[in-house]
Amino acid sequence: MTEDIYTFQVNYSQIKISAEEVMLDMHAGNQHGDEALLTLIQDQLKLVKNLVDLQCGFRLLAPDSINIDKDSIRGDGFTFHCGSIITKQVKQATSLAIFAASVGEKFDVIIKNHFVDADPISGYILDTIGSLLVEKTIDWMEDQIVNVIKKDGWKITNRFSPGYCGWNVNEQQILFSLLPKNFCGISLTETSLMVPIKSVSGITGVGKTVKKKPYFCSLCDMEQCYRRKSILLQKEKINSD
Repeated sequence: MTEDIYTFQVNYSQIKISAEEVMLDMHAGNQHGDEALLTLIQDQLKLVKNLVDLQCGFRLLAPDSINIDKDSIRGDGFTFHCGSIITKQVKQATSLAIFAASVGEKFDVIIKNHFVDADPISGYILDTIGSLLVEKTIDWMEDQIVNVIKKDGWKITNRFSPGYCGWNVNEQQILFSLLPKNFCGISLTETSLMVPIKSVSGITGVGKTVKKKPYFCSLCDMEQCYRRKSILLQKEKINSD
């Protein structure tokens, strides 16, 4: 395995999102009995096909190029003070895939316009769709990482992002300093927020003995975490079926 940078332009048809998934994410598991909202979601899904510019990519660090201690990950010219929740999950890693993905600027504009035009329901639907799209784009990208590294017998851990699991969002600045400028069309504000808003960045541990494990949300107190929300919604869906 060698260090390299990979970028992808993802076709909307490769990222499957159903109206029922959007309903689930909006309704905390209750997607029954609201046909009008379901129809509105279906209409918005048709709209976004021509608005998204799905981009993703990752930088694969060289083998044996990182050191992991109790609270941080160190590499050549950088230190991520990501905290013990993350380091415990990636402690067997000997490399990192540093990644980012975005749905593009047009999507941000259309969400904002719906809220400005006093159409908050459609705006909220589009906001939810955008979040799902970017997460599913990262899911797709993880498969590409696996395809690159599996020939050497390497595997990946779960993925983790600044702003979650005790990792300070300000370290976005460090993360993006390790990627080419304007990587996947993303820039950072002075407060380390990504533009476009519907973007995701983070790291995935890479190594021969690493494993993907369930997200231990009980260890984290961040109530708004997308992963915690996703797990709770899936549990509610199972219980309601």
